[in-house]
Amino acid sequence: MAKNSIALFIRMGIIVVVSLYASRVMLQQLGVSDFGIYNVVGGLMAMLAFMNASLSQGVQRFLNFYIGKKDDQMANKIFSSSCVIQLAFVVILLIIGESLGYWFIYDFLNIPSDRVSAAFWVYQFSLFSLVIGVLQVPYMALILSHEDMYIYAYISIVEAFFKLGVVYLLSISPIDKLITYGLLLLVTTILINLLYVIFSSRRYTESHFLLNRDVSVYKSLLTFSGWNIMGTSSNLMTVQGVNIVLNLFFGTAINAARGIAVQVSTQLDNMINNVQVAMNPQIVKHYSMGEIAGMTHLLINNFKWNFFLFWLLALPLFIKIDYVLSLWLGVYPDYTTIFVSIGIVRCLLKCIERPLISSLFAVGKMKYPNIMSSSFMLVSLALAYVLFKMGYPPYWAFLLDLFAILANIIYSVFFLRKYKILFFRLFLRKVAYPILLIMIPSAMMAYCFNHVFQNNFVGFVLFGFSTLIVSGICVYMIGLSASNRKLVKDKIGLLIKR
Repeated sequence: MAKNSIALFIRMGIIVVVSLYASRVMLQQLGVSDFGIYNVVGGLMAMLAFMNASLSQGVQRFLNFYIGKKDDQMANKIFSSSCVIQLAFVVILLIIGESLGYWFIYDFLNIPSDRVSAAFWVYQFSLFSLVIGVLQVPYMALILSHEDMYIYAYISIVEAFFKLGVVYLLSISPIDKLITYGLLLLVTTILINLLYVIFSSRRYTESHFLLNRDVSVYKSLLTFSGWNIMGTSSNLMTVQGVNIVLNLFFGTAINAARGIAVQVSTQLDNMINNVQVAMNPQIVKHYSMGEIAGMTHLLINNFKWNFFLFWLLALPLFIKIDYVLSLWLGVYPDYTTIFVSIGIVRCLLKCIERPLISSLFAVGKMKYPNIMSSSFMLVSLALAYVLFKMGYPPYWAFLLDLFAILANIIYSVFFLRKYKILFFRLFLRKVAYPILLIMIPSAMMAYCFNHVFQNNFVGFVLFGFSTLIVSGICVYMIGLSASNRKLVKDKIGLLIKR
């Protein structure tokens, strides 16, 4: 697991640097309006990609389960059945996407008339990128289920540099830059997904497709994924629904501000995901072998490591966000600062929510958790629409989303109590209490440092280093258990000896 986490953190560092640089150049090349158009049009495909992610999570859950039981025959049935399901999903996507695309671009969205044609081509490229992504899901699920995270990391790094190449080609393109960007991303998607398919096909015996006629396997996959799709659909409706509602009430400039915030929160979210991706197979395998106590111990550590690692980065970024945005982008749209700030808080909550979701996947009882999470998210979207009608500022949509995530965390903790995996008092004592104990003193010290150091690059570096040291000490002395502190000391001792 340590090797996997290291590989994923190296991946994260490279991707963050490349992506943030690419975002800056892309904003400069496309301009605020076209950048906003891409985020709202391409965001529709991201919305559909969430549904595809639901199917992917279902496939990975069952692969983890049967690989943990060392049942290769069932793992192959899961893989082969998922290929058939993904192909059917592609057909449905194309029918729905092509049927609604023209109306969505030309009649529904608030897009300048001279950019509607370009927006339509971006929509087409995004739709086919999604189709390619759907078809490679079973192959990526195999890589993650076998915990070959270094392969996932390598291919992700290659993808990041491909996208850097896209930005360069965009800067020298003589034709419409928005259309060029959509086309180049489609080509990148095709090449990256070919890498996943080729590697999985050559490495794993489960990847040999055999048409499965066992209806029960399809039923299990679709039932699990069906409830998961319900929750994911609500999430995508909230994410893209907010994007569309912002477009209708405030125009493409606000979509551009939100697009920048999404770029930042996506890279920060990848940090959480690095730990979570390494943990997910272990959580499911513990449950499949009936090791509930081991699963609970792993889950508590998952909460804490997610939050503590992210807090070290989130705290200085949150306080210095205006300076960071100016350094990164120079000039940026209105509301970008507050959107990014709320996005950082959202990522902190996701540090807690993601391990809970992974545990729910392991149990396989997705009906009621998805009904509740869907209700929380859809209510937040409906309230955002009402508030915008009443004249409230755009950031209220993001504040409501925070309350929805918090409500889902509380419900999920109570739901897992039924399976004796997690109890609310244990959650408060082992997770919430240590988190608060490190947040309060480190945040107070960080705000003091903010008034000490000047608002320039040297001051920013000194502020970041000082905040990191103080937060790290708080995490080590207060947040970690005695066994965790011993583990850290042992790891540091090994590094020193080398």
